[in-house]
Amino acid sequence: MRALPVYRRPTTGNRRHLQRIGRYGGALLMLASQIVCSAAPVQEEDPRPTSPTYLMLNPADQHDQWRYDDILEEHLEPSYVTLLGGYDFKKRGEYDDMYYEAELYQHLRWWSTKPKGDSGSNLRLYIPVRVQVRQFRRESSPVQTPSFNPGIRLYYWPGAWEGASFFHYLSLGMHHYSNGQSGPHYRDDGSVNTESGSFSSDYYELAYHYAGTRMLQGWQRVSLRHYLTKLTWEKEQTGVYETTVLRYEHHTPRLGTLPLLNPLPPFRLVPADSALQFDIAYKFGRDYIYDNPVSGERKPAGTADNVQWHLAWILSPQNWDDLSWYLRYDHGYDNYNINYERPMHRLQLGLVTHNFR
Repeated sequence: MRALPVYRRPTTGNRRHLQRIGRYGGALLMLASQIVCSAAPVQEEDPRPTSPTYLMLNPADQHDQWRYDDILEEHLEPSYVTLLGGYDFKKRGEYDDMYYEAELYQHLRWWSTKPKGDSGSNLRLYIPVRVQVRQFRRESSPVQTPSFNPGIRLYYWPGAWEGASFFHYLSLGMHHYSNGQSGPHYRDDGSVNTESGSFSSDYYELAYHYAGTRMLQGWQRVSLRHYLTKLTWEKEQTGVYETTVLRYEHHTPRLGTLPLLNPLPPFRLVPADSALQFDIAYKFGRDYIYDNPVSGERKPAGTADNVQWHLAWILSPQNWDDLSWYLRYDHGYDNYNINYERPMHRLQLGLVTHNFR
């Protein structure tokens, strides 16, 4: 079992350089650096290549427990920061008047078992904490309404699920999701109060994960999320917010390299590894797109309205340590807490804590 990770912090020189990049680009890069410092552990010195694909293809390392933990942690939810709000294909303009959207994840490993022999069971207990914010280009540059999403998650796999070219594992998590507001859910006219309205829920999520090296198997995940409507659930969410979500995710292995201009010194073309990430979900329990309690106007949600998917292209310059570029398209409805009524056909460019170690 590898030692606990050591965290890096950006140097003073790096901070000075980022400040020279520009008002918006520099601020976003600095924010992304802070995301990495808090969420991405420094890899330990090891003479072996640390790519999970390499390790899975080398039978000599087949029983090295370290590599399976590495695969698990490589595919934990990443942190990201966008450049502005993205492009909205529906209204043919910027999705929102934002400086940025950022999602910060911290995965704290609390406890783990030491299996006895090759056939022993493995347990890992994590505390995942997610904070998502959007800062708007308005008076006082407000952050409205931030998402808070802490939880506890247990991973399990028996020794028989560890192989030279495959790895299976299960996870079960319990999470709270709210926006930290206490205002009325609806405005006086019956529209959703997206500035100060209260949004709250609790849910559990069961997932099956698979990593493989054949063709484009990569990493895959099937999950079932169910919201517990008897706990902190706001009654106004019933019928317009999903109660169950079935989701499939796929991360391809490295697809090749492309030349990419490095925005940091020495400002030259560098090779960048590329990969794709895709997920598609179906929402159950969402009967209406909107339901105005004042006017009585409501719009039923059809099958297509309950399908949510996204596709992301990851580009990781080989001289970057923890961050990668990503270009992501989202189709469906806004997943930013109380903004659930808003259609989303959005393309975003940003930085993400994905890499190809």
